[in-house]
Amino acid sequence: MKDQLSFTYRKDIYSFIGFIFLLYALIIYPILGHISGHQYPYSPTFGLPCPTTIYTFGFLMFIENKISIKILIIPFLWSLLGFSAAVQLSVYEDFGLLIAGILASSLLIIRNKKISTSRQPV
Repeated sequence: MKDQLSFTYRKDIYSFIGFIFLLYALIIYPILGHISGHQYPYSPTFGLPCPTTIYTFGFLMFIENKISIKILIIPFLWSLLGFSAAVQLSVYEDFGLLIAGILASSLLIIRNKKISTSRQPV
């Protein structure tokens, strides 16, 4: 079925970056928060928008077929909004949010173009 999402781990840059984003959201993000002085229960943790958005970008990197740009719009916009709030509130662990948003969106758009050109009839 053409319209179904299918996730898979491949030995390529997309899966590698996806794994880094997942690792960052689940492990590195809370460690950086703790080092920055954000102590529980006042520290942003997984389940709140910023680390969850980073995780989402990581998960999207494992999609094996062409991804609709519509799926990227909300996480990308949140990465911009969240980053601006991170700067104002000195939540340094959220700087990874901007990196994830720009890098994942760019790579997924590039991959979409590669998939489109590889499927064109000769």
